Amino acid sequence: MNRRKWKYVGGILLLLYWGMVLVNLTLISRVRTDAPRMRLELFWCIKEAWMNHNADDWFFVVGNIMYFIPLGMILPLCFDGMQRWWRTTLMGLAISTGIETTQLVLHLGLFEFDDMFHNTLGTLMGYGVFVLFIRLIKKEWIGTRSQRAMMAGVWILVAVILIVALCMGQPVFDQILQVSSYL
Repeated sequence: MNRRKWKYVGGILLLLYWGMVLVNLTLISRVRTDAPRMRLELFWCIKEAWMNHNADDWFFVVGNIMYFIPLGMILPLCFDGMQRWWRTTLMGLAISTGIETTQLVLHLGLFEFDDMFHNTLGTLMGYGVFVLFIRLIKKEWIGTRSQRAMMAGVWILVAVILIVALCMGQPVFDQILQVSSYL
């Protein structure tokens, strides 16, 4: 298998893993409500976190951004058609809209524009990380061994972010947050 196919297969596998983590966090772990819930005011979550000085509110804002950073890195890294910032960002918005719509239809969680904004911002930030790494490779680390090492670093960073995102949806992580709130 040539390098391009390996890159594509690796991207598909990472996206599948990321997708499973995301479905767990946004759909499977949610409790069904009697009626659909929605909040269409933009930036309400940030306003509430700012006004209440509540770490949990900030955790949701930052978490929604972090969940999509890997997507912004994986898409342009593995798929040549996604190397433009606007394509990657639109894909993040489309996936986020799909998740929010599914939550609305299945009465899981809260349909909100804030989540779509934060997810899209996370995708754009991930794309920024991708661009940064590519520029570092092209300007400072010239040579195949160094490039491979740099790409390995990118993959490790993506894996760490995915593992953290997976842990954020687990009860163990909730217990860690509760303990840290007492400190």
